[in-house]
Amino acid sequence: MAIQFDDGVADALAQALEAADDTLRGIGYIRSNAVTAAVTDFKGGYSRLFVTAAQTESQERGRLARLLDEVRGQVQDAKAAARKERDRQTAHDAWKQRDDARRQEEYAASVQGLPAPAGYPEPEPDSIPVASPHITASFSPSARTRHVANGGAKGTSSADPERLRHFVTTSQGLTRRMESALTAVHSATASFQGSCSWTSIAIAPMLDGFSRLIDENRRDETWMTAVADAFDSLRAFRINDFLITLAVVADNPEALQQLLLGGTLSVKQVASIWQLLTATPGFDADKILKKYAHVLGALDGMPALARVTANKYNAERIMKTIEAELAALKPGDKNASHLQKQIEYLTKVVNGEVQLYLYDPAASRIVEMLGTPGPDTIRAITYVPGTYTSLHSFHNGGVQHIAKYLTGKKGLPGSVAFVYKDGIFPGENEKTGNANMLRITEANDLEFGRSAGEQLERFQAGMRADPYLSGVKQMGVGHSWGLANLTSSEVAGARYDKVISLAGAWMLPDWEPAATTAYLDVSYEDVLTRAQREGYVGEGRYPRRDPAFTSLVYPGYGGDTPDLNELVANHNLIATTDDDNQDVIDTLKKALER
Repeated sequence: MAIQFDDGVADALAQALEAADDTLRGIGYIRSNAVTAAVTDFKGGYSRLFVTAAQTESQERGRLARLLDEVRGQVQDAKAAARKERDRQTAHDAWKQRDDARRQEEYAASVQGLPAPAGYPEPEPDSIPVASPHITASFSPSARTRHVANGGAKGTSSADPERLRHFVTTSQGLTRRMESALTAVHSATASFQGSCSWTSIAIAPMLDGFSRLIDENRRDETWMTAVADAFDSLRAFRINDFLITLAVVADNPEALQQLLLGGTLSVKQVASIWQLLTATPGFDADKILKKYAHVLGALDGMPALARVTANKYNAERIMKTIEAELAALKPGDKNASHLQKQIEYLTKVVNGEVQLYLYDPAASRIVEMLGTPGPDTIRAITYVPGTYTSLHSFHNGGVQHIAKYLTGKKGLPGSVAFVYKDGIFPGENEKTGNANMLRITEANDLEFGRSAGEQLERFQAGMRADPYLSGVKQMGVGHSWGLANLTSSEVAGARYDKVISLAGAWMLPDWEPAATTAYLDVSYEDVLTRAQREGYVGEGRYPRRDPAFTSLVYPGYGGDTPDLNELVANHNLIATTDDDNQDVIDTLKKALER
């Protein structure tokens, strides 16, 4: 039986493979020169990535060239095997004819009673078919890294964009040559499969890898075009790597998400990445906010409303855990009421009645937002409650009175307020929500306050990255130790248009009033003012005594001679919207309105 194997078609495939091999080897010198020229003035993180990508391309192109030559050898071996099988079949067919003739002569002689013809039977030649060869090859190029680690948060790069564009132009010409070579091999392979079926050929994995190598080279060309565009648009020889990253991954949502979740970007960089993502056609913001709620709900630089959405999902997840914990308690357990309050609070969060800008109960972190940032927003108010504030203070609604009033119907239109608690507060018992008197000394601990101020400064930077909150008036209101937290954030770099002390505690030794900030202190005669006058608080640095503050003292419970209970009540009264505190509320409202 004749085998199907067309030598001419096999020769055509071998020639296409050889031509492709020659093409890949031949463009190496040209590409190497283009890379060398491009890196002449190309320095920094992106230059190093480019050099690594060029080296990878060279190595993989060489590996593919060698593989093409090996496949060419397999095709030639298949052709030789086919020739051998044809020769074997021809020899066996000729022997068969001779053997059949001999047998007929022997039969005729026996019928006629004649002696058999002289000679012996001819030995049968090889009857075992030559095994048909299997031509196989596989090649897989690696993906190249095209943006620097951490999105280039801190690095810089320099380049001559014209040299980069010259590389792109050169590479595009070489890539077209590679594409033509691949097309020729594809065509010759298809013909071989149709005309040489005696031999199986499975080189699709190699051809697919060849195609992906071309794609990687095209991506390099797009990449370097984006880098050159970044330098041209900024008209600078050296620019921040992050700006290049934005240009490089602008159309790659997956890469943008990886950068966003990496945890190494600055506040402004997070805001830029999110803005690019939300501008991407088809991007599902709600989906990523739900999937990565635990990260994005606490990521400074994310817009306020995006964080609120993420923390709705956080609250839903945490509430399920708390419900299970409550169900496992024995009847009469003293923790049941706290858990029930937390569930009630989180139910409001999930329903949208309460907006959480931050919620990480394990670290005692919570920031509740009141009001909705938008084009009509005029002011952002950061309200920091005082000593003993815990998560339970929020769950019970005990620290939101003033912020609710200021953002409510009787308050100031265009206001967004943040009731702030980012971490453990002085005297807080984070488990029970009650005061921990063993930790009350933290309220007068200057370094504790300094660290808290640094954290509040980071919150301020993150909040102000929101486009609706970046250009509005920034107001800080602090009750008791909350004022120490606010003024310590000023030492860390935060700036406010107004800082208002509600019976505020103290300022750091290195605190200085900002020239552009208005300072107001409002208080009653209370337990804190008595301690301040005795020198027990802040080493004598407190608002009523500092000339930077306009100080207003209102009559409280007990008039001029309050007893201890009235002194404590006055200190708490000033942070409420009780009728007895209306004069203070009116003063606060007018101060924030101006």
